[in-house]
Amino acid sequence: MFLLLYEFEALSKLKDDRAESVVDRALTLPSPSPKLFHTLSALAVDAPASNRKLSMRALKVAIKLHMQAEQPDYTKCSADIRNLISLSLLSNEKEAMIYFKETLDMVERAKEQYPEVELLWLMTKSWNRGLHHFNWDQPVEAEQWCSLSMSLLKYLPSAKGEYHDQMMSVYGEILSRIETRMERKNMEE
Repeated sequence: MFLLLYEFEALSKLKDDRAESVVDRALTLPSPSPKLFHTLSALAVDAPASNRKLSMRALKVAIKLHMQAEQPDYTKCSADIRNLISLSLLSNEKEAMIYFKETLDMVERAKEQYPEVELLWLMTKSWNRGLHHFNWDQPVEAEQWCSLSMSLLKYLPSAKGEYHDQMMSVYGEILSRIETRMERKNMEE
């Protein structure tokens, strides 16, 4: 396993396409661990490699392996999810939205085992993305991200009172902008 890691590190830092084949070989190991793929991911984004695509691939494998465990370690898995979402937000917002929604499904299955601090991070990240779209007068995108954030709120009973009223107020403004835009569009037609 250590030889595999060294080979991967060398190839990825040299920006050699064969680094991808090392990930494939790692998948063929008997009982591959999520930690191995977490490490591969970290090596892939470490300078000078800076290979986001390869890092994201390794994170997806790590998450899958976490979830295949009899008792998933949601703390470790959530760290990989955070990294995956952070990387995807840098390049493909639609893909990031998919990961957010998949994570929401996972949170539902995990019940109270998913770390609250990670739920707060997800909620804040999606809310801020929604506000970004709202400020750029993109109410449809703003609504998608903010509604995602609000759906996470129900898993945070300790923070619910703190954020609920403020979020509902901004969300109402977003819906109002969407409605106004649709009315204008209908009048123009």
